[in-house]
Amino acid sequence: MGAVKRRCSRSHSGFVVAGLVFSALLVTACGAQRTRPAEQADIRLPACGECAYLALSREGVIWISDSFGSIVRVDPTGSVADYPLPEEEQPDLDFPGDIVEGPDHAMWFPTTGAIGRIDSKGNITSPKVGVSPSLSVITSVDGGLWYADSSDSPARIQRMTMDGVIATSLPLTSRRDDFFELGGIAPGPDRALWFTESSYEPDKLPDAVGRVTRDGDYEQWPLPKPRSGPTRIVAGSDDALWFVEEGGHRIGRITAAGEITEYALRPEVSPTDIASGRDRALWFTSDTCIGRITTEGDVAMWPVARAKGLVAIEAAPDGSFWLLDRVGRALVHFTPPRPAEGSGTGCQPPSVAAQAGSTRAVLTYKRLDRLKEVGDFFTDARIAISREGKEVFSEAVPSEPPHSNTAYTAYGYSDDFAVRDLDGDGEPEVRLELDWNGTHCCEWSRIYRFEPSRGTYVAETHFWGDALASPDLQDVDDDGRPEFVSKDDRFAELTGYAGVVAPIQLWSYDQGKFSDVTRRYPKLIEQDAARLWRSYVAHRGETVRYVLAAWAADQYMLGREALGDQVFSEALQDGSLAPVLGESEDAASYLTMLRNFLRKAGYIRG
Repeated sequence: MGAVKRRCSRSHSGFVVAGLVFSALLVTACGAQRTRPAEQADIRLPACGECAYLALSREGVIWISDSFGSIVRVDPTGSVADYPLPEEEQPDLDFPGDIVEGPDHAMWFPTTGAIGRIDSKGNITSPKVGVSPSLSVITSVDGGLWYADSSDSPARIQRMTMDGVIATSLPLTSRRDDFFELGGIAPGPDRALWFTESSYEPDKLPDAVGRVTRDGDYEQWPLPKPRSGPTRIVAGSDDALWFVEEGGHRIGRITAAGEITEYALRPEVSPTDIASGRDRALWFTSDTCIGRITTEGDVAMWPVARAKGLVAIEAAPDGSFWLLDRVGRALVHFTPPRPAEGSGTGCQPPSVAAQAGSTRAVLTYKRLDRLKEVGDFFTDARIAISREGKEVFSEAVPSEPPHSNTAYTAYGYSDDFAVRDLDGDGEPEVRLELDWNGTHCCEWSRIYRFEPSRGTYVAETHFWGDALASPDLQDVDDDGRPEFVSKDDRFAELTGYAGVVAPIQLWSYDQGKFSDVTRRYPKLIEQDAARLWRSYVAHRGETVRYVLAAWAADQYMLGREALGDQVFSEALQDGSLAPVLGESEDAASYLTMLRNFLRKAGYIRG
C-alpha cells in the first residue's frame, strides 16, 4: 500500500478523552505525503478487579464486565463509573461474563445464575427467566438475545426476548456429550448461530466449531489439532466465521460449508479476542500487541505501548479500536497506522530472564496477572537456554507432568524461575515451578540439566502434589548445595485434601534425580514437631486428628515411637481422635488406619 495524504483535521469516533496521554502522534504539515504511525490513548480502570469483556454501544459508550461483581461504564468524555451488581437483592446476579448491547439499547450480560441488564443510567435488573447456572457467552440478533448454557446435558443455545421469555431452546446433541466450554458465539451470514467449543478433555475429545440453525439443526467441525483452545468468534467480510485459538497460537477461519483454514502465528503469540474492522480485515489482541489478518491470511502486528495483558477488542466506527487491558486495568483507544503495515518483529510477549555464569535462560509466557509478591502469574510458557551467547535448547513447557493422565494447563509465577547450581557440580541448572492452579493439587518442578555428551539440556519433572508441598529452596546446611524444603503430600490422602496437615520433607537434587533426605536433618524435624505440638495443645480435646498424625510422623522419624504411642493412647481418651465432620471412622479405626499409613509411608519401620 502506498502513502496517503494526511488531512488537517481528524475525529476519533467523537471521543474527547480529557487528560490522557497520546503517544507516537504524527507531526507533519498539512498535505504532506507520509505514513501515519499508530496513535494511542489510555484510560485507567482502577475499579476493575477482573475485567474481561467489553462492548461499544451505539451512543459511543464503552461497557465492561468485571467478574468480581460489577459493570464498568466509560462515557465519551473518558469518565469512568463502576456499578456493583445488587447481589443482596438479586443473589443470582454474580460473576458477570460476556456483554452485548440488546435491541432495547440496554446492555445485557450472562452471570453464573441469571441474565443481567443495565440501562444507560446504571440501573441493573434481571428478568426472571429460570435460567440455570453456567451461562457463558451472549450475542444480540433479530430482536432477541442468544446465549449459551452449558450447565445441562446436552448444552443448549437459547433465545430470550426483551421481556425475559425463553422463546427458543436449541439442544446441542453431540457425540461429545457435554465435555466442552462455549467460549464465543456470533451470528453467521447464513442466519445460524456459530460458536466455539473447547474440550475439557482435549486428549480424548477434540476442540471444535459448532453451528446451530434456528430450526435446531446442530453440526460441529473438530479442529485439526488438539489443545487449540478456541474462544472468541466473529463473522468476517468474506462470509466466513473467524475465531482465535488461544492454546494453538492460530487464527482460524471456517466457511458456511464447514471448511476450516488455520493461520499460524508466531509460537509465543496467543490471541485472545477478534473483531471485524472497517477495512474488511480481522483484528485481534494478543498479550501486549494488536494484530491484523486479511481475508487472504496476511498477518501484521503492532506493540501496544504500556499494555500488560490485552484480552478484548471492539471496533469503533472510525476504524480505530478499543482494547481492554485486564492485567494493566486500562482501556486503550488504538488508531492503527495508515497504511496498515506492520510485522510481528516488534511484538514481543512478556518474558523474564535469569543467568548464572555463561548460562542464560529466557522464559516467555502469556501473562494472566501481575502480583507484587510473586511477579507475573502466567500460562502458555516457552523456555530458551543459551550458553556463551548461543542458544542450545528451547521448548514449549508441557501442560502437565508426563506421568499425569489429566489435561490441566500449567500455570506459574515468574519469581519461581531461576538459574542455579542445584547439585554443586559447577554446572547451573534451570528451574521452573509450575502448578495446575487448583484449590489443592498440584505442584511440580521442571528442571533443565545440561548434558555435555549431547551438547544440550535434558528436561526432567519432579511432582510435589498438593499445594502445601510447594517447595522452598534453601541451603539448610550451608554446604553450597540447596535443599528443596517441602511437606509430605501423601498426608493429603488422610484428609481428602480438606484441612490437610503434613510433616516436613526435604529433598536433594543430584544429576537429574531427587532424593528424600529428611532424616539427615533432625533439628529441622524437631522444629517442625514442636510447631505441630503447639497446634495440638492449643486445640487438645477437639478433633485435631490430622495435626496429631503429622506430629507423630515427625516423632517416628526421630525414632520416638514410644512417645508417639503414648500420645495416641491419651488422644483416644480425651477425644482428639474423634471423627471430623463427614468422616465415618471412629477413633480406634482411625488409629489403626493411621498406623498402617505411617508404616506404608516409611515412618514406622519394622
